[in-house]
Amino acid sequence: MSSRKIEMIEAEQNGIYRVKKLVNVPNGMVIDNGIIDFHERYNEDNLRTLFEECPKLRIDLEVSCQ
Repeated sequence: MSSRKIEMIEAEQNGIYRVKKLVNVPNGMVIDNGIIDFHERYNEDNLRTLFEECPKLRIDLEVSCQ
């Protein structure tokens, strides 16, 4: 079974992240305009929501800071 990952990159400001890509998301899941939004600028507070909710959605969260 392969790992389900969300890759994120750090934006211009330190501590602000955005989703780069999703890997192996379960079929039928709405991502954009849902719990995971590619256009959202994530910070420590709403990033915590992803860490809490992604396991419920069977998605593994991996944060890549670049």
